[in-house]
Amino acid sequence: MSDSEGRTHRMPRAKAENPKDMAWPAKKAAKKRGDVALARLVAAGNRPGRRRLLGIAAGIAVGVALLLMLVGAYSGFGPRSERAATGSVVKSNVELEDDSALGPGRAAAAVMSDHWRGSHYSILYVAGVAESGLAVPGVSALPGPGQAVVSPRLKQMIDASPDELGGRYGRVIGTISKEGLESPEAIMAVVGTTVPKLAASGLDAKIVEDFAGVDYAGRPYKAIALIGAVATLIPVLLLIAIVTDLGASQRAERFAALRLIGATPRRVAAVAAWETGAVAGVGALAGIALYFAAIPLAARIKVGAGRFYNDDLLVSPGWIAGIAVVTVMLAAAVAWRRTLRADVGPLGQSRERAERPPRAAALFPLAFGLGCLGCVAASARGGARPSTPLLVIGFLLTALGLIVAGPFVTRQLARVGMRRAGNASTVIAFNRIARFPKASFRTVSGMAVAAYTVTVFAVGVTAAAGVRTAPDGPDRLPMSVVAVFAGKTEDRAVETLREDLVNAPGVRAVAVGRLGGAGKVGALDDRSTAADQKMILPSAQARALGVAGPQRSEYVALNIGAVFLDDPLDVEEAPGDVQTHSDVRAILVRTDGRPATIERVRTRAMASGIPLSASPASRADLAAEGALAPENQFAAIAYVGIVIAALLSAVSLTVSAISSVIQRRRAFGLMRLTGMPRAVLRKVVSIEAVVPVAGVFLACLAAGAFTAWAVVFAASEGRRTVGLPSLGFYAVLALCLALAACSTAATVKAAFRVTGEGSVRFE
Repeated sequence: MSDSEGRTHRMPRAKAENPKDMAWPAKKAAKKRGDVALARLVAAGNRPGRRRLLGIAAGIAVGVALLLMLVGAYSGFGPRSERAATGSVVKSNVELEDDSALGPGRAAAAVMSDHWRGSHYSILYVAGVAESGLAVPGVSALPGPGQAVVSPRLKQMIDASPDELGGRYGRVIGTISKEGLESPEAIMAVVGTTVPKLAASGLDAKIVEDFAGVDYAGRPYKAIALIGAVATLIPVLLLIAIVTDLGASQRAERFAALRLIGATPRRVAAVAAWETGAVAGVGALAGIALYFAAIPLAARIKVGAGRFYNDDLLVSPGWIAGIAVVTVMLAAAVAWRRTLRADVGPLGQSRERAERPPRAAALFPLAFGLGCLGCVAASARGGARPSTPLLVIGFLLTALGLIVAGPFVTRQLARVGMRRAGNASTVIAFNRIARFPKASFRTVSGMAVAAYTVTVFAVGVTAAAGVRTAPDGPDRLPMSVVAVFAGKTEDRAVETLREDLVNAPGVRAVAVGRLGGAGKVGALDDRSTAADQKMILPSAQARALGVAGPQRSEYVALNIGAVFLDDPLDVEEAPGDVQTHSDVRAILVRTDGRPATIERVRTRAMASGIPLSASPASRADLAAEGALAPENQFAAIAYVGIVIAALLSAVSLTVSAISSVIQRRRAFGLMRLTGMPRAVLRKVVSIEAVVPVAGVFLACLAAGAFTAWAVVFAASEGRRTVGLPSLGFYAVLALCLALAACSTAATVKAAFRVTGEGSVRFE
């Protein structure tokens, strides 16, 4: 280039950028770009590598989807229960009296359990709602006396069977929207009445200040729900951890090439972290998509009042992003640490290093967790309210303690086996287990946790009350008898109802009596109270019901337990001038036993205008009503947990077995190279697979049974205990053991396949 004077100037040559002269942020960015490029090169190196990455992504996707579904179910279960306005009566402590003053912010309410052809549901009676200014969730038009607002499902039932349900709750003026229902299938009615009628009914009527429900039936059930969620969550997290490590040894040869060209161990570990993190990110995104796609299917699982609304299972965007980010970070961190510890050498084969022997301190978390559970159970025995945080902490420590203590127990069993070994195969197998107890236990850790979780669920569910079967026979009240209990009302109204029922189609006989003791019908479920209650009936009417008694007496006394508790009939002679101290009148209606007749009798009684102390019911209705008990509703959750734990156990065991064979192919190859017969190698592999299972399986079962007892005993404040699990539990255990046997057989077969000359070509 020339200037104005003709002189030529040479352009300065750009200096080559020296990495040493680069700024630290620029060097760090360049290093990251290099790590990412190397990770792409390593990941896309061959078809088996891509299949391995696809397997990792699929496993993480399933784990993330299940994790999000569990979080959504747990977070949605409480708000779902809060939508039911019947819970407002449960949380109120103010009894409704005849002279109770209502007004702004105060209304009266009571809950009655009703029946229709095997369905059992709740009816909410309300009074003074319009004057109170309170809003009932999901109800736009508040019902007045003689009016009702029903759920869509109940409206369908009324329209389909008007002769059985029409007019039972009064004139239907609307339906309850989603905001007031636990489930799309929920059967519920909000029935308007008057304060005097509600107070005279004998129902457990309360004064309420709002109609918001409760999140759970009580604190114990909330603790049980949290424990159930954690119990199902642990196998999911373990599955993600196991899948992330799939094929770690397959990468050793490709990482060795990086070491051969000068990459440091930390650089290789960074490449592994980028590779696993990227795959985990893809798996997490796929898991989120799978979660949203599976919500309609998961919502069909019936728990409690019925299936979920789809919105109940939705997780907030913050939770979704947090779970995805944490999954990716943990997967990358695990890959970085394990690759760094593997110390991949430039010869293409990492040398196995004996693990640091686990110490007895590994038993402390398990012991501390069992101790926490024992303390909570002991406090419940002493009458103290159980500590929910301590209960959850004890359960969590016990579950994690089994995983931490597993390698220690496995090594101790291996040391005992080494001392008693009598041939080469047992010596080799027990020696390897003693040198690598963590790797040996990792193969069966998923099944161990599943065995513990299944035991907790299966043993805990035995505490549920279940649905009892009403016994029948000549010494019992006939199953066709419907009991109608009237509250405070005039005798003339009761007689009018009796005459109406006598003329009803399918009715054989009607008897009217009084209870020979004070108290509400709702309190008669207690056996000690029912033992002191008698129903005084005219002898002729009692015989028409099929109740045999003294022939010459004018009145007979029938034990109330024969009506409520399925006790045998105990009929005694009652004096003619018998006096009772109860306002509760009993109307016993003997029908032809046809469901349609029973439903018509029930509807006539409830539509008569007489205040009733309970829904008209037969002994079969009262027996089946136990299905509404909270513990029976939670039993459904336990069965779901058993299925999830068993399925995750199968997946975890399969993935662990495959990964274990790949990681040990060098050791197996050396054994074959030295001339070891196939039978000896088969025995070595079998022992290595069986010993960890035998070491922890019984311990998991015992810990699970103790945990279930402690949780049930503490949650019920000492009123309930557990029993032997059902046959389904033993079937699940047999399935787990069968999976272990199949895994062992597959491991042996794979060991012969991968132990060719190529596995030891660098020796």
